[in-house]
Amino acid sequence: MYAAIQNIDDVCNILPLSYWAGLGCSANPTLEDAVAQAHYQGKRIRALFYQCKELNSASYYSYEVI
Repeated sequence: MYAAIQNIDDVCNILPLSYWAGLGCSANPTLEDAVAQAHYQGKRIRALFYQCKELNSASYYSYEVI
């Protein structure tokens, strides 16, 4: 995952992309940080999905290095 994120970032920095195409270039900053931390520590990532049932809340992922 670390190499894939780095490769995508490199390609997106080189190519002139439209706004909508450029949105696919950036990974979630929380995920990107967790992947980098796990890469350098030689560990894995656990992704937890929280689904909110309330109208004012949104579902989200939480990432932790294990």
